[in-house]
Amino acid sequence: MAYHNLEIHLQLESKDRYNQARDKGNEMAIATLEDLRTILKGMPLENAQLAELPILETDETALAIEVNSANAESAWHQLRNAVERTERWPVLIVSWMGSASSWPKLLQEEDLFMRFPYSNELDQKHRNEYHLASSISKSKGISLEEAYLAIANKNLHDLAAESESIDEQLKHLPSSIIAASERVNLEQSLQAIARRIYEEERGYFQDILECYLDETRNRFGSAPDTELLSDLVANKTIQHSRDLEKWLFSWEISNFSDATLSISDDSSTYLEWFDVSQNSVTLMLLPTSRCWEVPAYLSWYGSESCSSELVIALLKHWHDKYGAELVSHYGTMLQFITRRVPETPEEAFQLAWEQATIAPCTIQLPGVSIRDHARSILHTKKWFIHERP
Repeated sequence: MAYHNLEIHLQLESKDRYNQARDKGNEMAIATLEDLRTILKGMPLENAQLAELPILETDETALAIEVNSANAESAWHQLRNAVERTERWPVLIVSWMGSASSWPKLLQEEDLFMRFPYSNELDQKHRNEYHLASSISKSKGISLEEAYLAIANKNLHDLAAESESIDEQLKHLPSSIIAASERVNLEQSLQAIARRIYEEERGYFQDILECYLDETRNRFGSAPDTELLSDLVANKTIQHSRDLEKWLFSWEISNFSDATLSISDDSSTYLEWFDVSQNSVTLMLLPTSRCWEVPAYLSWYGSESCSSELVIALLKHWHDKYGAELVSHYGTMLQFITRRVPETPEEAFQLAWEQATIAPCTIQLPGVSIRDHARSILHTKKWFIHERP
């Protein structure tokens, strides 16, 4: 019974936001291809091929527009400007399969909305707690917050029984992941990932130290004394690579002022957006108006080493702080435009570290330090983060 009630509850949650938007006016919240065609009337996309795709395990759908590499970004801007009318966030995707005879079949082959990747994510703590709290809330007739408090205090005798009554599939619904993301403590979650990375560094930290010193020396002509840094490591002022990079970044700024924040013309080419000219491109309209919720519908590879709820919470943080909006989701790559750049070098370093923590390949593949990534971020309003096998 608890399972059945919770399933109904989650299905109703997914409808609520659409119905609320629909109630705002007849031109709000599109549900069908006919609605979408009305929105596109008078736009360059009005004659584009359209498709509707079910979002698995829910009664929601995504609406798709066929675009190409030449008009993809302009098409995104057109639908981004229409979000208040559509209540659907647009995101560009590419098809990697390439074997289908038609565009709609190609989309079906991609299996874009499969839930399996979500079950492989490393940290499902917040998702598990949300489902346990939801089940307790429904079965005991108490609020969700009271249920969370009961879990924290462990003062319900049947917590285990309640937990066993939850179907695993329900945990990975978009509505579940979005709800769980609201309880993520970003600092704690990012630090937990960082600790795993730092454990791996222990065996070769001296090599990292010497490599970073060489980078500073090559860039500025001088570097801090190795013995000084060794002392800082010994007294635990510097304990891992982030500490080391942060200390070096501060030293570079103190000794070379604004010169440390400048970049050469080719030093940020690693942040150039992925070339989709050889791929089939689709503009997907998802049943949410919030760009940070996209990873709850379309799985991103980087979430496997953390969780989709952490990624969603971080994307919301970036949106609130920098006006970052997700433009493209290519499975292993996420591309954003932002309204603001970090105001200080220290803020840029923190942002660079956040991006490198959830997507290490962003800087590891091109061989870029967090310091250099921070410098690049200060000079661009287009972000590219990448994590791959």
